[in-house]
Amino acid sequence: MSTAIDAAVLDLHPDATHPVTLALDVVHDALDGLPGELPAMASGDYQTAVIEAERAIRRLNAVKLRLVAAADAVDVSREAGLPDTTAWLAKNTHATGAAASRQVALAQDLETLPATRSAMDTGAVSVEHARVIARTHDQLPHTLSAQQVVAVEEKLLAWAHDLDPAALG
Repeated sequence: MSTAIDAAVLDLHPDATHPVTLALDVVHDALDGLPGELPAMASGDYQTAVIEAERAIRRLNAVKLRLVAAADAVDVSREAGLPDTTAWLAKNTHATGAAASRQVALAQDLETLPATRSAMDTGAVSVEHARVIARTHDQLPHTLSAQQVVAVEEKLLAWAHDLDPAALG
């Protein structure tokens, strides 16, 4: 069987035992279990639910960006007959080329920003916060030591807990 055919078969039949696939199945099952019309809540419960929904979205974005980085590392676009990971992501998510490009760039940037990636994994920061941190990281003087670069990232992450992305920028 050729590599292209192998890739097509794999795309049609994802590994149902992979931890990411299993976790995403659980998320989908939980969402499927919600009623179409949500029952009323006490006012304080709305705040908690919105905060936790945002945290879950942030965590899912972190998973997606890790998947994009991994897909880029193994050059999935080549097997799909596409020019690059941006085109592959745009095709598979129906995103615009510009949006896909921003996602691929951030996924690549997060590979060099472990503290930011970890904060995204827990839902502590949003994609927008991570973009600000990555952009700032890219603009740092090359004369800074590795320890200074890490200190800047950690300081930005601390500020991100209290600031929206625009203010963080």
